[in-house]
Amino acid sequence: MMHTEKPIYFSFADMPGDETIKNLLAETPSLVQIELNSKESRYTISQQLKLKENLSEADNQALLSPANYRLQVINEEKLGVASFMGLEYSLLPEDNQK
Repeated sequence: MMHTEKPIYFSFADMPGDETIKNLLAETPSLVQIELNSKESRYTISQQLKLKENLSEADNQALLSPANYRLQVINEEKLGVASFMGLEYSLLPEDNQK
């Protein structure tokens, strides 16, 4: 990815065939452009999601479960080119594993 000429983006999304997360969002999140630095060996990517109001405890648990998400890598034409399915806690920074 570091050697591409055009921007690459990412977005988090539901697992295929599921709309759990989508149904809990107040709006569709914007794509986030990936900016890679070849001098670093670790990258942190984040995306802010605007949630609906008055979510239940079950809704909150669904939002906090990494297994409900996939990470999509998106090319300059805004087409998905790769997906990482069912994120795991081991992929998250330690301070987010609460």
